[in-house]
Amino acid sequence: SCSGKFCCGKTSPNSDVIRHLGLGYKDRNLFISLNFNTLIMDIHKENYNSKVLVEMWADFINWEKRRLGEDGFLLNTLKKFHCQKIFDACLGDGADSIHLLKNGFNVTSNDLDNLFIQKAKENANKHNVTLNITKYDWRDLDKHFENKSFDAVFCLGNSLTYLFEKKDQLKTLKNFLKI
Repeated sequence: SCSGKFCCGKTSPNSDVIRHLGLGYKDRNLFISLNFNTLIMDIHKENYNSKVLVEMWADFINWEKRRLGEDGFLLNTLKKFHCQKIFDACLGDGADSIHLLKNGFNVTSNDLDNLFIQKAKENANKHNVTLNITKYDWRDLDKHFENKSFDAVFCLGNSLTYLFEKKDQLKTLKNFLKI
């Protein structure tokens, strides 16, 4: 035990509260866990429509390095399984949807973040392609698309982690499989 201190020696923001409440070990961990989940939820909300995040996203993704790193895996896999109609569940700045459109695939792209959608449209214009964009909650995809509407559904990157509840993640994965 670090007696209210993190291992780095800094005082925990909750240490005074934990001591004041007289929480035992199990209760203290639950308290910290609940506060951590609240913090994560706040971070999650701030990620949507964040101009800073959208502008620095290209630095994280680096379209050219991404294509080199995958070494044709995405295109080869889709072609191997005769996939033509693709659902890109997380459009982001458009890197993957634009790549697939330029390679002759029929792509429907989805995102909820208006700033990312705008950035993707700008990127699509630069690459002379048109995006077909939807703004659906993944948990409701079965309400918007018929069964087997797509040959492939992909959710690249870490977007699935925006769903914190296991039941939401399972519902989403079932919908991905269904559509």
